[in-house]
Amino acid sequence: MSTPRHFDEAQALARDAFLGWTKRVNTGGGRQLLIDDVLGRISIALWSPFPKKAALKLLDDEMKGAAGPFWSGSVYRVTSAEGSAWERMWESAVFLDRESRNLKVLEKPLSRLHWFDPPRPIESKPKDTRTIAFLSFKGGVGRTTALAAFAIQRARSGENVAVLDLDLDAPGVGRLLSDDAPRAQAPYGVVDFLLEAPWIDDIDLNEYVHRCARPQVTETGSISVIPAGTLNDNYLPKIARVELNSELEGPGARYGFSALLEKTRNMAPRPAWILIDGRAGLSEAAGLLLSGIADLHVIVATASEQSYDGLALTIEHIGARRLRSGDETTQAEVLIAQSMIPDDSVVGRLVQERFEERLEDIFRARYYAKDPDTDEDRWWSLADMDSLEAPHRPVPLGYKGRFVSFERIDEIADDLVNERDYAALGDRILGVFGAATPDMEDPGDETDE
Repeated sequence: MSTPRHFDEAQALARDAFLGWTKRVNTGGGRQLLIDDVLGRISIALWSPFPKKAALKLLDDEMKGAAGPFWSGSVYRVTSAEGSAWERMWESAVFLDRESRNLKVLEKPLSRLHWFDPPRPIESKPKDTRTIAFLSFKGGVGRTTALAAFAIQRARSGENVAVLDLDLDAPGVGRLLSDDAPRAQAPYGVVDFLLEAPWIDDIDLNEYVHRCARPQVTETGSISVIPAGTLNDNYLPKIARVELNSELEGPGARYGFSALLEKTRNMAPRPAWILIDGRAGLSEAAGLLLSGIADLHVIVATASEQSYDGLALTIEHIGARRLRSGDETTQAEVLIAQSMIPDDSVVGRLVQERFEERLEDIFRARYYAKDPDTDEDRWWSLADMDSLEAPHRPVPLGYKGRFVSFERIDEIADDLVNERDYAALGDRILGVFGAATPDMEDPGDETDE
């Protein structure tokens, strides 16, 4: 075996070697943990009872051969006296082999920590408020426009809607769903709340909110918008201080984005929908939104190799990875919207077919459970793939030139409500929650002429 020169190679070979070692020797029966540390080196921790010296010597030799310079040479022996720190590491790890509940792998990254958090059960939230995260792997694909379309649809239907901009690096939805002139948006937003909440006991959410309530956009309804913040000379220093990595535990749970989300749920009027515009790519914001805080993830993607690569990683994260973690978690709900479909009918249909084929392959390998669960409503399985509502079936969003050349959303608000593709997206989102719009037809009621 040649010495690996790249971390990817060493990581794969080390995992195979470690798994093989656990199956060939008497490990003593304790737990075993493979650690990929922040420096890109590989170590191992073993819980008592420990293997014999000969088995440990064999382990060191095999890891040295498999990982080469990336093997740290460290095999930590964990005793009951060392307790809590190692226990937290074990709980944060994921299973290496589904057949063994004593064998895990721990990634110890420096950033994007939510992508590596152990999958959590989907948060239990008030049934009268639904939280939807809008995400994309690439920017400029129409993610924010799709969010705005659904927000306007629900506002015009008389429902209270709240919108949060978590695309902190390139904010936009606050401007898109702006307040009436002369104040285009709230002067403070998500960034300001995250910095100020730890120090202000009686923080008032209304200071971070503006309302989009123009008749041309929302008719008689309104949308409460919490923008990212004001892009002035102070914005970059503020965003440089924002920490999204420690959100779900410790002080972050009390003062961070989770606290902002809780205040939004309880704002007056209480929103029926909370729509969050996420950051593109494998960002910290995307990892946070995929960690279990949303009821549904709407992912907007195009028919490109970059999108397929990003979709594969994201679908694995909210699908197969969650299933591997144990019996208490299920896949996260997801809906795919294919955007930028050419308006030429022949070319557009070909692009859709290719996208659907790739998406089916991704979901088959990375999302669906192999066997139906005894509770059919709990997991999405391969048996569900024929359903028209299965998550791998995308909603097509054709390219509309007028949607990229407007000055104010007032100019296209009617189109975002009535245009067929965006109306269909709204219907699919409602369908996930068991709701239907009045114009949705039941195919079973059709009769032949």
